[in-house]
Parts: sequence; structure tokens; C-alpha cells
Amino acid sequence: TSIPNNTTNHLINDLIVDSNGTVYLTDTFGNQVIRILPNGTASQFLTDPRWVDPNPLDQEFIGVNGIELVGDILLIGLSGSI
Repeated sequence: TSIPNNTTNHLINDLIVDSNGTVYLTDTFGNQVIRILPNGTASQFLTDPRWVDPNPLDQEFIGVNGIELVGDILLIGLSGSI
């Protein structure tokens, strides 16, 4: 399964599997959450322009960093501040 997105840089930071076998991955450098269905189909599930680090050369990195499933609610952790 390939990682969807228009960037060449990816960092799969965390993952969670729901009760149906769907996998959710945080891609810190790709600024997205990826969903992989049980049949292997991958797609961009969630992204937000605020997750893109406006100054990647400074010391304050912004990006998706962690994921948790509580019941049927998907919680996404971010590093940095938006």
C-alpha cells in the first residue's frame, strides 16, 4: 500500500486499529492522517492546513503526533502550537 499525498517526506508517527480492522496512521511530515481499509486501500483521511509548519527551520515543529481511539471517536495529537 502506498502512502497518499503530494509530498515526498513522510514520518509515520503512530497508528491505531479500530474494531473493523481499519488502520489509522499519523503522518507527521505529510501533515495528514491516513486510513487503510481492511482490503488494503489507503487514502488521506484527514488533513488541515494549520498542521503545515510555516517555518520548518525553526526549533518549534508543528505536526500530527499521536492518535487514539475512544469508542468511535478518533483523537489526533499535535506537536507544537497552531
